[in-house]
Amino acid sequence: MPPRTAFALMLAAISIPAIAAEGDGALLFADTSVSGLYGGGFEVDPSPQGTLTLEQSSGWSVGDLYWFVDSTHYARADGAGHRSSWYGEFSPRLSLGKLSGRALTAGPVKDVLIAATYELGRDSQTTESGLLGLGVDLDLPGFSYFQANVYARKDLHQGDWDTWQLTLSGARPFAIGQQRFLIDGFIDYVAPGGPHAWNLHIVPQLKWDLGHALGHADGKLWLGAEIDIWRNKYGIGDSAALRTDQNAASVLLRWHF
Repeated sequence: MPPRTAFALMLAAISIPAIAAEGDGALLFADTSVSGLYGGGFEVDPSPQGTLTLEQSSGWSVGDLYWFVDSTHYARADGAGHRSSWYGEFSPRLSLGKLSGRALTAGPVKDVLIAATYELGRDSQTTESGLLGLGVDLDLPGFSYFQANVYARKDLHQGDWDTWQLTLSGARPFAIGQQRFLIDGFIDYVAPGGPHAWNLHIVPQLKWDLGHALGHADGKLWLGAEIDIWRNKYGIGDSAALRTDQNAASVLLRWHF
């Protein structure tokens, strides 16, 4: 069986229980948002650039699901003559605690999950990847959520499951006087494998609850900034000939439906 087909079947096995659970009224929560970003300091791709992002996170009686799609537009054409690009991820997780009916807790660990991610961008030959592994939900002081996932990783068009990835994500709300703020984001570390160098991607966002400040729609409208730090971007080793160590910054406006 081709690796791409095999991974598609594994992904379906993880995501179908959550989708099917909708008919049983098992949707616990869903949060959908659209964000606009504009900034500079990007490497490899043209800079400055603007990105429109549609994303959703949802919780189910059997696990959770997160997905997003980016549509990015460049101030000038890239090396292939493109003025825009797109990229998305689809990440279902099955809760072993919920499926077994047992509390899989130990210290800060709240749950253990089977985790998968499917990645796809404009050029599928270089951006289509499959990830499969385990995740844990952690209960950390001050955080509304914190997740850690460890995956085996494969480029679906070449190589084998020859590398691994660690993904951390979380959110921490805080207040200064009457104003509400949120720091959230993710860290991805991908180990070297095949033709790719290791890469480290750190993307925090600092957001101000503009809806609350205006006196309505608490937690709906946010204004802030995103920092995008990437070492060996796309797994391309940084060199004098091609800089791939990125330190980018963007202004951000997000609306939650």
